[in-house]
Amino acid sequence: MQSPENLAQVSLYRSFQVTEAIAYMGFQNIVSTAFDSHIPSFRKAFKFCKRVASEGGASFQSGVVCAALIRRMVTQKQIILHTKNWQPLLIAALNISHKSCHGGAALHNINEIWKTLDVPVNDLQANAFEWQCLEKLKFKVSASPEEYSRTIKALKVIENSEPRDSDFEDR
Repeated sequence: MQSPENLAQVSLYRSFQVTEAIAYMGFQNIVSTAFDSHIPSFRKAFKFCKRVASEGGASFQSGVVCAALIRRMVTQKQIILHTKNWQPLLIAALNISHKSCHGGAALHNINEIWKTLDVPVNDLQANAFEWQCLEKLKFKVSASPEEYSRTIKALKVIENSEPRDSDFEDR
């Protein structure tokens, strides 16, 4: 019999994944999802974030609050961040943070952005991911000044230690 601790870890790991149950919501049939066991490269994550910010019209403040929310969920052991869930988690958290920072307004083209993920997501699935994010955050979707400041400092460390934007230009 599975221990409650192991079941809790499996549940955390499966958060924000396009599982067969979530896939069924959109297509009304069983859909297998791709599984890749590697962590996406910094370049892939950077390009994805840059494209989403550009297409969605996300503000700097929304991005920082999004990073703070994801960091909070990870440090409070509400999620386990991995290759199968990072894109839906990022989009859900960014849209929620954008709504929080901009009077309830969603990201521009949010429905189209959801469709550009490695495993495309429809409206019903997107709603499920955003609801899951809200539940894990216990509906606390803003960052305190201290949390915002810690996140800015962490982002500066990442900025100084990772490749520059010019390193990613296609030649």
